[in-house]
Amino acid sequence: HQQLAEAFVKANLSQSALQAAQQALAIDPRDPENLIWYANFCIRSHDLPEALSTLDAIIKIQPENSNLRIQLGAMHLQAGDLNNARHTFDRLIAENKLSPVQFQQMAQILAEHKEYADAASILKQGIQQEPQSSLPLLMDLVQYEQKMGDISSAINTLETAIAMDPANVYLQVIKADMYAYEGIYADSITTLENILSVVNPDGSSDHPVEFRSTVLLRLAYLSRKIGNFEKATLYARAMLELDPDS
Repeated sequence: HQQLAEAFVKANLSQSALQAAQQALAIDPRDPENLIWYANFCIRSHDLPEALSTLDAIIKIQPENSNLRIQLGAMHLQAGDLNNARHTFDRLIAENKLSPVQFQQMAQILAEHKEYADAASILKQGIQQEPQSSLPLLMDLVQYEQKMGDISSAINTLETAIAMDPANVYLQVIKADMYAYEGIYADSITTLENILSVVNPDGSSDHPVEFRSTVLLRLAYLSRKIGNFEKATLYARAMLELDPDS
């Protein structure tokens, strides 16, 4: 019956597909795999109420299945029900030990619906739970704080990420760009100059010539921005010597 329902879907016979899907479900209405298939069928058929009802039934059978509960929260958001989505995620966090990836998934689901404050809150809970594995969560949090316009918090979060991975000069570039975005040009320039002091001038596998050239370009632009044309010219010449085709 599942294959028949899928065939009807491909043939755009929605009523026949629904009847076949319901018959497939009736064969074993408590089998988790059967219920998951039916819930996904309902999602593809744009029947969110039936999909939500089916997922609820699955979760009662498999309450420990965190991924299903994340999917349920996503469906509540698709249905425009932010409160139930929040409730689903909050209960999941309170009751289960989740992986950093699962915290990222919940935050991303909320962010896709532009609920950046809720997404940030989810990530902060994940960071608190597993601080030693939190670097990917910190970087996502930086993005959401930027989207909320909270650049000060984004810089503080980024500083925490940098402390965890101090050799990562790419994080330093992000920080310099944030300072520049906020008009704090002196701090942006200082950050970029510090990067140049640790990057191999001839390029390396970690820091290729193109990377150093990009940093020099930023320095030339920012120096010009603050009226220091002498430094801007020096940085521009250094960039051209390094990468004549730029």
